[in-house]
Parts: sequence; C-alpha cells; structure tokens
Amino acid sequence: MKIDYVALNELLFPVPDDVVNEIPSSFSDVTFSHLRSVKFEGITGKKPEMEIVKLLLAKSPMLVRMLIQLNKENGSAETRLKVLTEITKFPRASPKAEVVYNSGV
Repeated sequence: MKIDYVALNELLFPVPDDVVNEIPSSFSDVTFSHLRSVKFEGITGKKPEMEIVKLLLAKSPMLVRMLIQLNKENGSAETRLKVLTEITKFPRASPKAEVVYNSGV
C-alpha cells in the first residue's frame, strides 16, 4: 500500500475518530490467512493508518514480514518515535511476524 496524501487530501474529507474506532470491531470475524508480506509506503502516523497496521498484525496468522516506510517529507523525529512506539505495542497473530520500520532517516 502506498499512502499518497497529496491526492487524497483533494478527494477526501478527514475520517471522524468514531468511524476509525469502529474498524476493529467490524473485522472481528475476519482472518487474513494467506497474507505473508505487507509493505506500507508514505505512513504519516495518522490514526487510520495505524489502525490498518494494527488490524493486519492482529488478523494475519501467516504474516512473515511487514515493511513500514514513513513519509520522508512529513516525519518529524517526534512523529517517527511515536509511530515506532505504537507499532511495537500492537498484538500479532503470527509469532514469526517481523516488522521492519524505516523512518526515512
């Protein structure tokens, strides 16, 4: 997945927090059994992005590797640390899941 906010900001309004908070419950019976590798590019640390990372880690029992590349233009040192700290706390369905975090530094 590649996140491109230049295009998205022109097309979409911000997603309200109450909608984002409902995502995990709406996927309670979903499992991504065949997902082995995920690559995110352009992550900014916004709540909807973090929720999809959390969802994929929690619902992918065969996941081997998740690569997360932070958006280089919008990533302050504080944001990079916040994103990394949050990701390390997310539960994982796969004991073999390796999360590679590239902060763009």
